[in-house]
Amino acid sequence: MSIRKEQTTGLSAELGFSVAASRVLSIGEIDAWKALLTSKGTEIILGGEMEIAERARTTLPNGTTVEVRAIEPGSRIRLAWMPKGWSRPSMLQVRIAPAADGSILEIRQEKLGDVSQRALMQRRWDSVLDDFEKLVTPVDER
Repeated sequence: MSIRKEQTTGLSAELGFSVAASRVLSIGEIDAWKALLTSKGTEIILGGEMEIAERARTTLPNGTTVEVRAIEPGSRIRLAWMPKGWSRPSMLQVRIAPAADGSILEIRQEKLGDVSQRALMQRRWDSVLDDFEKLVTPVDER
């Protein structure tokens, strides 16, 4: 008789707890990338304005520390992201990809502390995607 170990959603041995959220946007990937890099785009995604440049690091007004680890222009940003009060940073990847009728914005966060932190961040990223979609969607298309 074999015993089946129960799998915890969003948990892997290598990355700890992780979460992902994505949204299809009505604009092309070039425009989505440009919007992502604006002060309003970084405010929505990261929680404060930040210039995105290789190895840039800052502490946002809300206490979140951010360090850009890698950029693939037009496609992906990888960051260390640690809100105030967390004991260690998580890894955050923000990616823009082509879609049939626009583009896809995907946010993936790894190295979360536990299942409750994962649930909290799932709600945050869902809300962030709503706000970013409003930023890039013309008023007459909403």
